Amino acid sequence: MGRQTIRSSHANDPRRQPTIKTLIPYAELIRLHRLGGNLNIFFPCFYGYIITVLTTHPLPSPPKVFGFRLPLMVASAFLLRSMGCAWNDIMDASADRQVERTRSRPMARRAISVPMACFFTAGLFVLWISTLIPLIPDHGHLVVYTLPQILMVLIYPLGKRVSYYAQFWLGITLGWGVFLGAEMAGFDVVTHITKAFGALLEGKYVPIRRLSPLNEPRVHSLGACYAGYVVWSVIYDTIYAFQDVRDDRKAGLKSMAVLLGAKAKPLLAVLSAFQVLIFAYVAVLIRAEQLPDAFHNVLEPRDILKNMWSYFLYAVLGNFVALASIIAKVDLEDPKSCNWWFQHANIWVGVSIGAGLVAQYIFMAL
Repeated sequence: MGRQTIRSSHANDPRRQPTIKTLIPYAELIRLHRLGGNLNIFFPCFYGYIITVLTTHPLPSPPKVFGFRLPLMVASAFLLRSMGCAWNDIMDASADRQVERTRSRPMARRAISVPMACFFTAGLFVLWISTLIPLIPDHGHLVVYTLPQILMVLIYPLGKRVSYYAQFWLGITLGWGVFLGAEMAGFDVVTHITKAFGALLEGKYVPIRRLSPLNEPRVHSLGACYAGYVVWSVIYDTIYAFQDVRDDRKAGLKSMAVLLGAKAKPLLAVLSAFQVLIFAYVAVLIRAEQLPDAFHNVLEPRDILKNMWSYFLYAVLGNFVALASIIAKVDLEDPKSCNWWFQHANIWVGVSIGAGLVAQYIFMAL
């Protein structure tokens, strides 16, 4: 009886309730109630990481691949996504008040002051960097890979105001995680590319075929993965944007949904086919890195299918089925349908590609 009285007194303690009530808007600000969005940050980073692992000689052991790095990558994705959401809501507060779906967000309803929200966002940035230090111990490399990501995150909210192609900018921003993941696995793709163009920057003409770092299949595979994720981001974020297309038009906001209207589905279908082909090409490049001389010759389709069948099963065939289902069944005129397919599409397509990469690693490691 005494314990129940103590619990009841704590539950009704007026000094405790305001604290919890004050924290709720911050949880809403980072979309703590919608954790699925963290996958948008995690997937490209994970893809770049595993592609680098698959093209490393000798192949790293499972404990090294899936040890402490993976939990840190998950934490890093959560913090970066939280920071991006907070900054987006700070910048979009006035616009969010004009859209029915977003007018209840904490910044739009003024549940958090702008200075406090900025301070909170800065704290998330510090925590994000702290998760990356063990993954990228070289401070110079840390700056090279995080600075572009931060700049793109900061600029992204302006996209709706100046261009109809905010979805494309989002893809460029999120896709950068591919190169960040490669660096976490020990491959500095940025340095490889800058070295390749070093002679050109000095004013010397060098034929592109002689820029040896660009002849590395690993560089091409990461670049192809980046391009594929940009295309995928355009697809799912355009579907997402159709939730607010009517309000966006009234408010003068721009998006690919506003631009395309009824023409969106055919374009999304074409982009889906293109995305599948890109990730199929990634398999060719991974196999080429495993056989370095093959990159300069013609790879046999039989050899690729024989050695990359697990990747093709999930990352290509599974990816194709998921995308085909999404494009066929989503009703772009129904906000509820757009929201449902947006949330589930990320999981289906993202997991398909990730499963293909992991299955390929297991196949090679056995």
